[in-house]
Amino acid sequence: MMVNVEKELIRFFSETFPKITVCADVPKTRPKRFITLERTGGSQTRFLDYPQIAVQAWAESKLDASELAYQARQATLGLVLAPWVAAVTPGGLYSFPDPESRQARYQFTLELVVTTNR
Repeated sequence: MMVNVEKELIRFFSETFPKITVCADVPKTRPKRFITLERTGGSQTRFLDYPQIAVQAWAESKLDASELAYQARQATLGLVLAPWVAAVTPGGLYSFPDPESRQARYQFTLELVVTTNR
């Protein structure tokens, strides 16, 4: 059975950061700090999925956004304990302010190896 990686990652980050909103889309009413994520590509075989994920940490200041991104990236190392994850490779952080709102945002990429049959 195919794992919905975005759904599982939203669950993972929501459990890891219970006071932070985690979602696939930017909320209409933006919290002070929140995380969005989306699958940006990857490949798949019959038994393995290799998703590439963009994780974005939003906050009121650049420093707060970077701190949330650092915490989120560090937390991803714990994904190897999930039964559906075979490998985790977090990428580097970079400042990525929202062009419309100019809200502070940091992003990192995440590459996973996911078992398609759990």
